[in-house]
Amino acid sequence: MAKLKDDIIEIIKNRCVHLYQLKELTRYQHSNDAIDYIVENEIELVDGKYLIKDAKRIEREGDYNPRHMPNKDKMRSDNFMVSEKWLVKNMFLGNIQQSAFGKLVEYEIPLNAKQDDGTGDIDFVSIKNGKLWLVEIKNYTSGEGILKAILEVQSYYQIVNREKMLADFNLPLDTEIKKVVAVFDDTTASRQIKNKKKMQELLKMLEVKVLILERPEKIGFDRIKVKSEIN
Repeated sequence: MAKLKDDIIEIIKNRCVHLYQLKELTRYQHSNDAIDYIVENEIELVDGKYLIKDAKRIEREGDYNPRHMPNKDKMRSDNFMVSEKWLVKNMFLGNIQQSAFGKLVEYEIPLNAKQDDGTGDIDFVSIKNGKLWLVEIKNYTSGEGILKAILEVQSYYQIVNREKMLADFNLPLDTEIKKVVAVFDDTTASRQIKNKKKMQELLKMLEVKVLILERPEKIGFDRIKVKSEIN
């Protein structure tokens, strides 16, 4: 059952985790109420940029570049059983190098200062038009809404030590970093983006780009295409 307006506001107000870690936002259907409260109480304007108040930079000592060496023999073909982590890995195993994301560089990028602190990982990073993209992707089998993904990629952008990340990926320190959420067509997340004006306003406020992708079970992991872009 969808939570009522007062319920979700109480959950946000009384949470003991960061805003982007709030699991209730993944399936909450009346997202306009949550967006209104978040914009009014959880976001602040700092030096001309809108930021989430509780997402502070984490000084990671380890390398941001996990240097994965994916084995092509391990690609999963049972498409409807693929988890989000396997989806991203399959994209790398398929050597996707196309205009949707530019050049895929790495996946499961750690953000934590120490192991297993619950901070989370960036799903993958790519380079396009000289910019580094931080990408949060929602699986094509997922029934989750998009609000949590938007808050995640924004929080990750604030949490990361950008200068260190660029150095760890051997990129110039003046490289621009973009925030991107990728979702698949005909999912709850993509429908919310298309149909909810407040969600699009939040994207514009936080300067988050959304890519709506064609479903991979139709075209294969190595040929994923962008059907539309927002912001």
